[in-house]
Amino acid sequence: MSQDVQFRIFGKEIFSKRTINVGEEKRALDNIPQSNLQDPANFLLNAFGYQTSSNVLVNETTALTLSAVWACIRVLAETHAMLPLNVFTIDAGKSREMAETDPLHFLLHNRPNPLMTSFVWRETMMMQYCLTGNAYNIIHRDGLGNVIELELVQWPSEMYITKSLFDNKKYYHYRGTTYNEDEILHICGISFDGLKGLSPIQCARENIGLGISLQNFGGSFFKNGARMSGVMEVPGKMDDKAYDRLSSSWESKYSGVDNVGKTAILEGGAKYTPISLSNEDAQYLASRVFSIEEIARIFRVPIHMIGNLDKATNNNIEHLGMEFATYTMTPHIVRWEQEMNGKLITPGKRAGKYIKFQMNGLLRGDSASRAAFFKELFYAGAMSPNEIREAEEMNHYDGGEKYYIPVNMLPSELAGKNITTKTTTN
Repeated sequence: MSQDVQFRIFGKEIFSKRTINVGEEKRALDNIPQSNLQDPANFLLNAFGYQTSSNVLVNETTALTLSAVWACIRVLAETHAMLPLNVFTIDAGKSREMAETDPLHFLLHNRPNPLMTSFVWRETMMMQYCLTGNAYNIIHRDGLGNVIELELVQWPSEMYITKSLFDNKKYYHYRGTTYNEDEILHICGISFDGLKGLSPIQCARENIGLGISLQNFGGSFFKNGARMSGVMEVPGKMDDKAYDRLSSSWESKYSGVDNVGKTAILEGGAKYTPISLSNEDAQYLASRVFSIEEIARIFRVPIHMIGNLDKATNNNIEHLGMEFATYTMTPHIVRWEQEMNGKLITPGKRAGKYIKFQMNGLLRGDSASRAAFFKELFYAGAMSPNEIREAEEMNHYDGGEKYYIPVNMLPSELAGKNITTKTTTN
């Protein structure tokens, strides 16, 4: 059985028609764009960028020319890629073990596809995710449903997502092919609808555009001999030939960094008068610093991690690093873990297997703080010596699995009572 459906918003038809085969697998809308040429508006935005009030077109490519954007994305991508990514099994006794022989573990930990190592794969996905708000992989499975390859989608901006009104499922449309939601690993950023993440570059285009404008201004400033523009006053009227000669002569002899400091020679009573604000008056350097802080705020990266140490001290830099791990990296990690656990582990194995990033290295403080932390947990009987050694990446020793508590302590209700402790020796 099939039926034709027409979708309208405020009386305007947004999808002409599609045929739904009820009871069968639901596929794409007939007129979902299968190439850039079928959606020229989206294609032009991705190719040329979004217009900003600073008259700069901003897209993913132009944003990366700004050093602060490049530094923030590099910090996030490389930090994410260096974290160990492992598959664990857990038994009925809640004892966990790394599943090193599991094919999925090798896939995620070593090589998810023939073209990429795990580090490069995760670094590339994180870069796409930070730029566009989304990262996608096509999941390839064997006949038993086990994942055998994760193929990275090279152009996330060309992925279209629809939600069926009949089965309440998502469908992914990429370059002429439609995929079910369990065929796509989708890392989705913050979103209005939960279907597709918002692009940080698009949302912050005004801040990024301002940063690019300041960068371009600096280049032009030094190109013009580190001098601001002015007016050349010449008595009388000049013909076109004389005008062109004076203009080209001035540009060639006094413009550019190599010509800074040269003495200008003016003829025929010509007079040069600067008319623009000085570089100090325009507070150019302060504006650039503020732009860098704004971009670091967009990506939630501590500014000292992208090369600005003005506000960093020996007392706060360690805590800033730990806040980066807790409040910046952890939300990204949770998104990845939940998506991978939901789509890469077959339903029958989810109770005894899970995928997890190891973040212990990022959360470690200095040696004195770690020693005090482990000491408190050890005296409370909350950690065994072997668990402490494992947290410090040291080998276990025989007998180190026991828990210890101080013997000179009593419950508060027994304080002040005459209590005799009997010790038995064998």
